[in-house]
Amino acid sequence: MPAVKSEMLKHLNGALDLENKGFDMYKRFAEKAKNELAKFLFSKLRDEEIVHAKMIDELISKVKSGQISEIGTNTIMDVTKDFTPISSEDIFKISFTKSIKIKKSSSEALDFALSVEMKARDYYSGLGRMATSPDVKNVFEILEKFEQTHVDIIADTITYMKKQGIYI
Repeated sequence: MPAVKSEMLKHLNGALDLENKGFDMYKRFAEKAKNELAKFLFSKLRDEEIVHAKMIDELISKVKSGQISEIGTNTIMDVTKDFTPISSEDIFKISFTKSIKIKKSSSEALDFALSVEMKARDYYSGLGRMATSPDVKNVFEILEKFEQTHVDIIADTITYMKKQGIYI
């Protein structure tokens, strides 16, 4: 197996494992959250982890089967064409339109989720810096951006809850 293909598969399998663990974490947090805004956010993040894992799994399959020997922006855009990431605005708009009850709780889970997403972002950033192939580097830069979106959404939710006096 060529070195680039081996490197891609090793890192993509690590990324797949990370996304699956993220799914499990957000699933547990959503099930246990008493704060409806946090529950909603965790459910949305759980769903995004599924999309990320499917994207990575599809890339792994294509690399293994020889369909692609390099992964560039066009490949990523093709795999993610049906993916629309959530935004802080979406979370708050839905929380108001559904009259979600916001209770004082879930701050520890939000703090933990924020730290996990920051570590995932930094992990992908590090893999991107270590990658010897520009195509492998590109994959991890895109995954890093996905995780940064999660960091931003969680941080915005924490800020919103603090402003509402419901973050303890």
